[in-house]
Amino acid sequence: MNGTLKKIKERGYWDVFIRPNEFIENRIESLGKCKEIIRESSVRLRGWDYPHYGQSDPPKAGNDYVWQDVDWAYFIALWRYYQSGQFIHFWAMQEDWPELTPFGNAAIWKPGTCLWYKRTVFTFTEIYELAARLATKGLLGDSCTVSVTLHKMKGRTIRTEDPSRLLFHDYTCAIDPVCCKMTLSTADLIARSAEIAREQTVSLFHRFNWDHITPLALKEDQAELLRKK
Repeated sequence: MNGTLKKIKERGYWDVFIRPNEFIENRIESLGKCKEIIRESSVRLRGWDYPHYGQSDPPKAGNDYVWQDVDWAYFIALWRYYQSGQFIHFWAMQEDWPELTPFGNAAIWKPGTCLWYKRTVFTFTEIYELAARLATKGLLGDSCTVSVTLHKMKGRTIRTEDPSRLLFHDYTCAIDPVCCKMTLSTADLIARSAEIAREQTVSLFHRFNWDHITPLALKEDQAELLRKK
């Protein structure tokens, strides 16, 4: 197992895949083109791009995919992009690595106990924005599947990163892992990527027993991120 992937799986992590529903082995003609696609499609709405495309240490070639890993502070991730058009991404949950935060004393939660609310909204938004960008390039065919799985969730509670913004109840997950998966047309994905991201985030929060949360409740927080688009 790749050393970075092994580290990622030590604690909570995200497991993402985006793929066209029709398998075409060489949908993308070359590995160099795979690198170019990810470089152009990478979502840069926060201080760290999704997925991270290193300029000084660019992606490497496998047999039918390109890949890159990063292990800097609490940014610990590994992605692969295949010539078939499938993208996979393993990403350590930053809330589980407080001792590695590069931003001072942000370590207010014990690893394995919380899921940050706003970071989760932002991450789903970035995932679906990336998928929409790939779809716009015609790389996902007429329909695709997007799957987002969070591992080591049992007993974890949703928290807010902002101390001035509190939740009124403890919303805690009783299962593990938690998977939010959907198959959709690429036309729908392109037209509604932000809305779908909200719907899928709510689907995740419902598995934390936050029963009354709705997609509309996330719109303002998501808009904070998308204003930078």
